[in-house]
Amino acid sequence: QATNTDEGIALAWTTATGGEQRLFISTYEDTSSTWTQGVELAHNSMEIPRDITIAGNGNEIMAVYNKSVYKKDDENSKYYYDGTLLTSTSYVRKVDLAIPADGMYFGDNAVLPGEQSKVYVEVENVGDLTAKNFSVSLYDGGNLVDKKEINRSISHGDSLITEFDYSIPKNSSAVALKGAVDVLNDANTSNNTSQLVLSYVDVEVTRVYNALYEKNRGYLYVDITNNGSAVVNSAK
Repeated sequence: QATNTDEGIALAWTTATGGEQRLFISTYEDTSSTWTQGVELAHNSMEIPRDITIAGNGNEIMAVYNKSVYKKDDENSKYYYDGTLLTSTSYVRKVDLAIPADGMYFGDNAVLPGEQSKVYVEVENVGDLTAKNFSVSLYDGGNLVDKKEINRSISHGDSLITEFDYSIPKNSSAVALKGAVDVLNDANTSNNTSQLVLSYVDVEVTRVYNALYEKNRGYLYVDITNNGSAVVNSAK
């Protein structure tokens, strides 16, 4: 089934998976000329959608369909068909920008304390609608390093990379950076941040041996090597 909405066309279809009928909706956005991937609409696994009709209003798509109704026969411990029932479910197209889990990285993989490097933050549009005029920020711990205003559009399925300059402190033993994206009306803010953690401490146990000085008494020795680039003042 297909319908027109204020933002473009919407399609709905069913498919059988694992013995169940699943209902999906995909939308077309005129602004970017892109289709979204099919989004499954949640419904009870005992429902079997039939005779789907869909209608659009703004960014909301409503699917109206007949569902098969099953009732349980407690005496025989089984379900039986008991006719159909008209029902509906809806899906709202949304803006959703995200930073992938691996979407932050240094321009130089071997960057050391005291050096300056580029930090890249990838932003992906995992929503249905084109996002416009958003910002990407870089934090060092709780301190804002820089904030970039992005005055351009990013369509469903597309991504872009924002570049930041970052100087690693000379005496740093580790770096913990956070990237964050902010856009108006973001439907899911749980995927708006990502972390980039880099440690310059690399302590390794290189040898373990003992020395027996008298009967039933001796000492155990452990050799430790610091393979990292940071000074280690104490360890346990």
